[in-house]
Amino acid sequence: MKTNIKVLFTAVFFGLVFQSCLKDQSDVFDESPSARMVEYLADVQKILAEPENGWVMYYFPDKSQIYGGFTYTLKFDQGSVEVGFELAEEVSKTLTSLYRLGSDTGPMLSFDTRNEYIHYFATPSSKKYQGMGGDFEFMILEADKEHIKMMGRRSGNIITMYPLADAAPTYFQKLESSVGDFVIEGMKGTVGGVETSVAIDRDDRQLTFSFGDESESVAYVYTLDGVRLYKPVTIGSVSIEELVFDEPTFKLSIPGSTDVLQGFVPEGYRRFSEYAGDYLLIFNRDGEEDQEYDSLPVTLTPGEKNSTYLMSGLNDNYLITWNYDRYNGTLSWTHQILGTMENGNQVRLIAGDSKTTSYQTVANKVFGVTTWNGDEAKPIYYINAAYTWSTTRHSDAFQLRRYSAKGSSLGVVAANSGWRFPGELDKLPFVYALVKK
Repeated sequence: MKTNIKVLFTAVFFGLVFQSCLKDQSDVFDESPSARMVEYLADVQKILAEPENGWVMYYFPDKSQIYGGFTYTLKFDQGSVEVGFELAEEVSKTLTSLYRLGSDTGPMLSFDTRNEYIHYFATPSSKKYQGMGGDFEFMILEADKEHIKMMGRRSGNIITMYPLADAAPTYFQKLESSVGDFVIEGMKGTVGGVETSVAIDRDDRQLTFSFGDESESVAYVYTLDGVRLYKPVTIGSVSIEELVFDEPTFKLSIPGSTDVLQGFVPEGYRRFSEYAGDYLLIFNRDGEEDQEYDSLPVTLTPGEKNSTYLMSGLNDNYLITWNYDRYNGTLSWTHQILGTMENGNQVRLIAGDSKTTSYQTVANKVFGVTTWNGDEAKPIYYINAAYTWSTTRHSDAFQLRRYSAKGSSLGVVAANSGWRFPGELDKLPFVYALVKK
């Protein structure tokens, strides 16, 4: 089927292009070009609808691939397509719209009715009047039951599709996990006998390979196994099209080669799973010279994978959330609503300055971030103040405060309210470290 489809397209394409030149000559084909195109598109229609779970599409917008690559899932029916999108707010949600198979300068697959997902990169905005250079019309170059290769009409980019082994929601769950595990900030090793380093730009999904006196940047898309490059990078005798990532070792293998690249992470990096456990929260310690301090037993329990930890032990009414930075391997805390009292007032965790009564409630600001002591046997995570205001005020204290439902400050949490820290404290000054038991 694969060979027949490719040969048929070539015949159709050249038959259309040179039709006017040959109109006075006898037709060398048994069928007219238009008939061959109809037959070809009928075969493509069958191929599109054949996979039970549909297709995964590796999509690269912009003619220079400056935004990197992104993943769609497409499940085709006779005239409609169910689309899933890696960047959707809910990756389990799909959008259904129409598609069309037709011909122009060749066989075309067009998504010509509005679909928020498939038109995401092509939709203009006030800042980008041409959108992000995305395509919704594709010339079909190759088609068989194992893959479909197309070219974006607008960008000229090569777009590939492969049958899905899982239903789209399951696929995106796996992809999300794969992306979350890809935490390295770079790679290095020997490829094709040449010392090679690779820098990663996660924001624009670009890899920059440096080898010998050469450097080459290429866009990438995440896969379930690692990353796939928009185009191959050749180093020595090795052509790199994919990198298979091994999360436990941070190693990346190259299919078809025995060469391996070693991924690396920032100094002091801790994996998400390494934070779970029982701790002493040390506070009232103003620097190393202060040997008189207090502690409270707490427990860190995983929340959302690669995203949050929940700290219990300070009050049965609430948990304190720590945010996990999957690229730096640290924990941080921010302003957060801990719960609602019986009278409707909120209890919030805010940043306090240990030496004064000053406090801060800036939303989404990191107030404290951890640093590991480097000891695997006896881990200590120092909590460093990360926010300064009024020049001399530092976010080095946990502080509780009451707020109305509309966000107005109502003062400190009252004693005996059941919402304070142990010892009826409304403030833990000089929050110093989490010491693992």
